[in-house]
Amino acid sequence: FAMALQTSKLYHDARDNTSSEKFGSILALVLQQLWVLAVSKIVRKLAESGVSKGSRIWWCPTSFLSLLPFHGAGCGQEWLIDSYISSYTPTLKALIDARDSLTLHTTESSEPLPNVLVVAQTVSAGLPSAGPELNVMRNLGNLGPIVELLDEEEATLDAVVEHLPSHNWVHFICHGMVAPNPFDSSLILFGGATLAFNDIVKLFLPNAQFAFLAACHTAEQSLVGLHDEVLHLAGAMQSSGFRSVVGTMWQMEDKDGPKVAEKFYEEMFREEENAGPRHTKAARALWKVTRQMRRKVSLDRWVNFVHIGA
Repeated sequence: FAMALQTSKLYHDARDNTSSEKFGSILALVLQQLWVLAVSKIVRKLAESGVSKGSRIWWCPTSFLSLLPFHGAGCGQEWLIDSYISSYTPTLKALIDARDSLTLHTTESSEPLPNVLVVAQTVSAGLPSAGPELNVMRNLGNLGPIVELLDEEEATLDAVVEHLPSHNWVHFICHGMVAPNPFDSSLILFGGATLAFNDIVKLFLPNAQFAFLAACHTAEQSLVGLHDEVLHLAGAMQSSGFRSVVGTMWQMEDKDGPKVAEKFYEEMFREEENAGPRHTKAARALWKVTRQMRRKVSLDRWVNFVHIGA
C-alpha cells in the first residue's frame, strides 16, 4: 500500500510538468513501479489461466489510483502492451451498458458503414497538424463511410450538438482543456465556444458507437477533482451513448494527430471475417498503432492514447 501511495504521488506531481523533458523520466519510473506493484502479477495470473496473448483486459480504477496509466506498465523487456490489449471503463456498469447496447449485427459484412462526423479547428486554434489530420478524415470516405466535416466557423456549439444525433461516429480535432472542476473540462470549438463535460452528458445519443477525441487532456481527470469518480471528457462521451472512445491522458503532441488517425482508421476498416461490430475493433486498432509508435517516439507520446469502453 505504501508503494501504491508513493507511485500515485510521484505521478500526480509529474503531471504538473507534462510539457517538460523531466516528465518522460518520471513517467518511466511510474510505469516500472506499476508493473512491479500490480500489473506483472495480473499478467502472470492471466497466463496461468490460459488467457492467450493479444486478448483484451479492462481496467476499472478507483480512488487515488484512478488517474494512473496502467496500460503503459512495464520495464526492461517486460511490457503489458507486448501481451495484452488494454481498455478502461469509468465503472463496471458503464462497461456492461456499453456491451449490452451493442448492435444486433454480429459480422462486419452485415453491418452498415458508419456515418462519421468530423469536428475540427484547422486555422484559428494554432494547430499546424489539424489541416493534415482533417485531410486524413476526408479521405476516409474512400473506404466507404459517409463523412461530414464541420471545420472552423461551421463547428459552433449549436452545430455540433445538432449534428451529433445523426452520426454514429465522431472525430474531434481541436484543443481540449481539463479544469479543476471536472464538470467544466471541455473541447474548444469555433470562437472559443466550449463543449463541456456537462453538455456532453446531457446529450441522448442512442445510436452512437465510436468517438475519437484527438485533443489534449480528453481522458485526463483533474488532480483536484473527485478521485472516487472517473470524470473526464472521454468518460462523458461514453455516458452520452458512445460505446467506444479513444482519448488522451495529457497534452497531445500536435504532429501525432494525422499519423495516428491514418494508421488507426486503416485498422478499423481492415476487412476481417466475424470481427463483430466495427466500433468494437477500436481497442485492438489503437493497440496496434501504439505498438508501432513505441518503436519510433518517446514514451509519453504513445502512452498518452487510451481506449475506453466496449
